[in-house]
Amino acid sequence: MTEEEEQLLWIKIKGEIYTAFKDVKLEDGIGYWEADAIDDFHKKDSLEYNIAKEKDEREDWTKLITFFEGKDINYAVWCFMDAKGLHFYLPFLMICVDTNVTNIIAPILIHLKHSAEKNSLNLSTLLTPE
Repeated sequence: MTEEEEQLLWIKIKGEIYTAFKDVKLEDGIGYWEADAIDDFHKKDSLEYNIAKEKDEREDWTKLITFFEGKDINYAVWCFMDAKGLHFYLPFLMICVDTNVTNIIAPILIHLKHSAEKNSLNLSTLLTPE
């Protein structure tokens, strides 16, 4: 496959990701900033926790792509998200796969594997928002 063919394929794949996840919302799930507050040991009723939670994008996952571009990311937060949070962030991570995201993906896979084993579930069950 030529480089041009690879680029065209990647454009097609990205389009399919956008289509597949177009209606995904965070809803009451745990997003990046809320997970970061949990990682920092803030209690749910603390001011810091609630300020962090308010910062989370809840409606449009595509905004995450430009928001996180070039920023330092706390890679541990993925371990503190619930299924809705991971489901909301999944398309963002899939779109960003063409960048160096090994530090993002590895903790998520470890968390999912551990959660699946602990709860006798398969990974698709963990990513179902219900």
